[in-house]
Amino acid sequence: MPGKTACFTIAGLTMLGTISQTTAGGRAVECYEPVRSPAVYDTVYEDVMISPPGQQVDYIAPIYGTRERVVMTVPAQVTYQIVPAVTRTVYRTVRIDGGGYSWEWRVVHGRKVLCKVWHKARYERVAKTVVIQPERTRRVVIPAQHDRIAQEVLVRPEQRRVIDVPASYQTVARRVLVREG
Repeated sequence: MPGKTACFTIAGLTMLGTISQTTAGGRAVECYEPVRSPAVYDTVYEDVMISPPGQQVDYIAPIYGTRERVVMTVPAQVTYQIVPAVTRTVYRTVRIDGGGYSWEWRVVHGRKVLCKVWHKARYERVAKTVVIQPERTRRVVIPAQHDRIAQEVLVRPEQRRVIDVPASYQTVARRVLVREG
């Protein structure tokens, strides 16, 4: 820009000098005419970054499934029960009185007489409880209880993959001024 201004200044002074001499009746010795040359442009090709370098993360979600298991819900237990005695009633006939003779006073024909009297033996049926098996304690084992439960399990864990993405460039054409006109 300073060169352009200097060029115009010189041309202006020359014109003033020429005009003043011509108007004064003098003769011009030298004259300068400003020449306008067109500006010169050129095309420059540059690589311009379109996107910066970075990383991309690919994420694959985990996969879960269901597995059925048998688990013990109640452990085995041992208890003790009392088994009552086994009894039976046995009946026996027992002689209560052996019978035989005894002396008794009786009234025979209005007179009191001592008599020898025969008595039969007397028997009675008597019940007796007999223990066949005595009372005892019995050990009882209650088995454990098992149930089937569904449990969520990891089939495949999550996966993350980091991918480095390089910067991308593009060649761009740009016009630049080589020389001013």
